[in-house]
Amino acid sequence: MPADVPNGNGLAAGPFANGDAPVPEAPAPEGQKARCSLHSRTPSFLDMASGTTNPNRMGLPKRPPSLNKMVDTFVAEMGGDRPIYSVLVANNGLAAVKFMRSIRTWAVQTFGHPRAVAMVAMATPEDIRINAEHVMQADQFVEVPGGTNNNNYANVKLIVQVAERAGVDAVWPGWGHASEIPDLPQSLAAKGIRFLGPPADAMAALGDKIGSTILAQAAGVPTLPWSGSGVAVSFAECNGVIPEETYNKACVFSLDEAIESCQRIGYPIMLKASWGGGGKGIRKVHNDDEVRQVFKQIQGEVPGSPIFAMKLAPQSRHLEVQLVADRHGNVASLFTRDCSVQRRHQKIIEEGPALAASQEQLRDMERCARALARSVGYQGAATVEYLYLVDEQKYCFLELNPRLQVEHPVTEGITETNIPSIQLMVGMGIPLWRMPELRASFDQDPKGEQYFDVESTSQRLPQHHVVAVRITSENAGDGFKPTAGRVDEVVFKPSPNVWGYFSVKGGGGIHEFSDSQFGHLFAKAPTREAAIRAMVVALRDVRVRGEIHTIIDYAADMLQSPEFMNNSIHTGWLDSRIAANVRAERPPWHLCVIGAAAVRAHEAFACKAAEYLGFLAKGQLPPHDVSLIYFKDNMVIDDFKYSVKVIRRAPFIFNVQLNQSNVDVVARKLGDGGFLLQVDGESHVLHTEEEAMGTRLVIDNLSCLIAKEADPSRLVAQSPGKLVRQLVANGEHVEQGQRFAVVEVMKMMMDLLCPAAGVINFEVNEGAALAAGELIARMQLDDPTQ
Repeated sequence: MPADVPNGNGLAAGPFANGDAPVPEAPAPEGQKARCSLHSRTPSFLDMASGTTNPNRMGLPKRPPSLNKMVDTFVAEMGGDRPIYSVLVANNGLAAVKFMRSIRTWAVQTFGHPRAVAMVAMATPEDIRINAEHVMQADQFVEVPGGTNNNNYANVKLIVQVAERAGVDAVWPGWGHASEIPDLPQSLAAKGIRFLGPPADAMAALGDKIGSTILAQAAGVPTLPWSGSGVAVSFAECNGVIPEETYNKACVFSLDEAIESCQRIGYPIMLKASWGGGGKGIRKVHNDDEVRQVFKQIQGEVPGSPIFAMKLAPQSRHLEVQLVADRHGNVASLFTRDCSVQRRHQKIIEEGPALAASQEQLRDMERCARALARSVGYQGAATVEYLYLVDEQKYCFLELNPRLQVEHPVTEGITETNIPSIQLMVGMGIPLWRMPELRASFDQDPKGEQYFDVESTSQRLPQHHVVAVRITSENAGDGFKPTAGRVDEVVFKPSPNVWGYFSVKGGGGIHEFSDSQFGHLFAKAPTREAAIRAMVVALRDVRVRGEIHTIIDYAADMLQSPEFMNNSIHTGWLDSRIAANVRAERPPWHLCVIGAAAVRAHEAFACKAAEYLGFLAKGQLPPHDVSLIYFKDNMVIDDFKYSVKVIRRAPFIFNVQLNQSNVDVVARKLGDGGFLLQVDGESHVLHTEEEAMGTRLVIDNLSCLIAKEADPSRLVAQSPGKLVRQLVANGEHVEQGQRFAVVEVMKMMMDLLCPAAGVINFEVNEGAALAAGELIARMQLDDPTQ
């Protein structure tokens, strides 16, 4: 095996992969415990945890010292203070995949070797079961406990243990999970491990929504009216810790305080948990009664979190500024993004640069964002989010996210930078003004060494527009409810102007503890309109097949809507479309009926063939109900019931009859389980998938549901999740459309509505895990004929 080529276990071949002798580790600084390095063949985390040291179970990748020398030389030449040879990726899914791909790309461009910096992944049993892409891409993985993220990716103690025992030089937190827990950078610093993010005090100050808004007010950044209006203290004044008395002035601690605060500010109001995120701990309220309904829910979704009230800004745009900051006090802004297309306060479509505000206002947003980050000694990547009030043409501070965000590739596309590599170089102590891509974005010589001030030097304006779409496993036809399950096929065709990332492949899946986002597509063009059209073409070519639903069809239609094309959207636009039951393009109803009938007949005849032949072998005539020619079926599509008859004319030819009409269909089964149909001189590819609510047909990438006849007296779970809260008492009478429970599905809180009026009786308790199709409650209906 050639040198420097890893084998299937992530280990380089031979005792020293390229013939170099091992480099002895430098002695640890006085008073600091020496850590293991990747090339010292430290026992794996599982070995250490079990107390064994079997050398055959050591799974850490060996590094040729020549790679370390290249990294050493690079860091010294760029003015850094610490080489980083290995990184623990303390995240999963799309975040981990994107980081690994970005660092590998940078490593090839910088060192000519994709594995100059080793990637160590964490892997739960669920990740391994679904063939998670981040596990496949890593140089090595460490198995960690499964279940909810408090057992693994959000478990600070576990992450630090894995990082220390694996001997990595740095930890990348990604987004979500533990990325905003100040204990993580603090604990890693105590072990001498670099955290590729902000220091603990800056994270604590800015990662908290209440604290960051207090600091923003002190820095002169405009804010919306909220429960903490007028409460301000600078980071320098409080030495990084906002006094408890000052902080508490901005909070609401009881239902009565929440109502009083909302009345003072004026409805409508957003009630938020300061530690919330991803749709948890946030509710819109329009009156006192709604506050009474949701206040305990917010407390329960983010236990222990302080709560605050903020004025809801109708007809607003969600604009944000991308920041990067080094360890030397330099802060640069990389222009803006527009993330106004959201459902349940979570983004679906992003684009950049922002066009909703004037250039003067956008530059002022960037200036305020840099000032806020500089005031707290921020390091790494961050995003400052604003609400832009369209009618008033002014902006207000929303929050600062002290981490990299999902949509950062939009900024990469308009600035031609690699932000994860910037995070890594910041961790190495390299100043921003030495980084080649950043120098180019400021019209400086990329290979130059001359200092320039990133605050006062003008930047090269973006020459392109980028539109991004998140690919999520949600059912857009049913209120964007998350789905989980097997993924049979993922097909995406990139082009020079369209690229993307996926965290799953065919044969993998989305498990119940995953984030619903498993892909992200980006289209780049000279104009916004051209970028939109390129994205629509790309979405029409994407094919994802399996148990999960996706929003691909819906997103393609939404991008072509007049409101989006005219850039007249706002943060409530998508939620209003969902409330109005706007749906994606579907296959024609007659094609759904014909396709479903032909496929069901084909499968029925296949099942009965053995039984039919069995009767003939006995010399008996098969009974009338065992037929290989005639088939009857009833199906419900969009609440209409169709009764069809099918006559088999030949092995692959079926005559489908509905009312007084009939049509011949050729149906041939494909190798992947689908069917190739020919109807009225046109061919179509059809796949089916059984699910809790019926049979999903996917015809030429457009889908429809052949629904089971629903029993309104049985309230079942549509996808795996957890029953978080029962909103009504057992045995209580409920009305049609009334909320009766809250479930958590793939990190999202979903309200369940009663399909009919009656008395409800729960079959499962709060906190119970739910499987798809599992019975949650029974109803004694007021009208039993329903």
